[in-house]
Amino acid sequence: MTQFSLLRQYPGFLFPGKSQKDESAEPLLVPDEPVLDMLAPWRWPQAGMRVAAWRPDALVFKWWLPYFGPAYGTVLRAAKRAGAVTVMIADNLVPHEGRPLDALFTRWVTRATDAYVVMSEAVEADLDRMSPGAPRRRVPHPLYSQYASAMTRAEARPALGLEGDIVLFFGFVRAYKGLDTLLDAMPSVLARRKVTLVVAGEFYEPVEPTRERIRRLGIGDHVRLYDRYLPDEEVRRLFAAADVCALPYRSATQSGVIQIAYAAGCPVIITRVGGLPEFVAEGQSGYTVPPEDPQALADAVIRFYEQGGRDAMAEGVRQQAKLYSWDGLADAVLDLVSEVRKSRGRAAA
Repeated sequence: MTQFSLLRQYPGFLFPGKSQKDESAEPLLVPDEPVLDMLAPWRWPQAGMRVAAWRPDALVFKWWLPYFGPAYGTVLRAAKRAGAVTVMIADNLVPHEGRPLDALFTRWVTRATDAYVVMSEAVEADLDRMSPGAPRRRVPHPLYSQYASAMTRAEARPALGLEGDIVLFFGFVRAYKGLDTLLDAMPSVLARRKVTLVVAGEFYEPVEPTRERIRRLGIGDHVRLYDRYLPDEEVRRLFAAADVCALPYRSATQSGVIQIAYAAGCPVIITRVGGLPEFVAEGQSGYTVPPEDPQALADAVIRFYEQGGRDAMAEGVRQQAKLYSWDGLADAVLDLVSEVRKSRGRAAA
């Protein structure tokens, strides 16, 4: 088995962040062979030939943005000509923020894909519309176990300069993630409980409107902004320090942030959009609220603390985390490869 990866990913003018590299002191390293240069279309056939030269039984790839469609579709077709079964692990089939050529680029890939692993009911519904009857398995996103930490909240907080009640918003900041709703909820929260909101993640949109919103709401003393990509060491510390992680999304299929939180033993408060509610045991590992409803979000935060906070949900989070294993994902991929191989044999006969 080998892993193929990218030589280059996004051109600078399309990348909304500051860095495309992991700056962790001990980054997660996986042996691989970089073959695909997204910025050099004339080299995509060469990358496909390199993959095909391995004569792989299966080519498994992760899919989340149509931007990758032309390059991935080229490589997939080369792998299929070499006899490989192509399996997509789909975070999203429909992007959160659409662009004119999304449907064309996605079709170019799905027509070269034999089978799918989808990670929520919402993604499976999208697959039914795009490729009815396609072989698939629905497997929830496994835990990001590298974010588990032995640190207690009392140990994690001093290094961050934090104390008291801590609500965490984590991840790249984009409009669909609803940070504005969470900020709008803060005055109602603060009227009943002194809470600090930590916003940790690089802004993929201008940050000044958010700063202005914080000033206008008068909550500046209770909001911390970390507008940057955070290395793994800091992520572990933040989730160890937080009482709860809030995901006030406007739209979603699933979110890896929930799996980071559960790995760290942190409960969540999420909106009832897309596949997010599938990952929360109500009142045990977190709470769910309607989207774009600051008052409902504020009430959930207060209820979380009144019911005992993170300690009260520790066992519920542990039980929920047991549902998300890498073995389940691996078994799903192997089952799909076997299913497609059998169907090819029947077709040949």
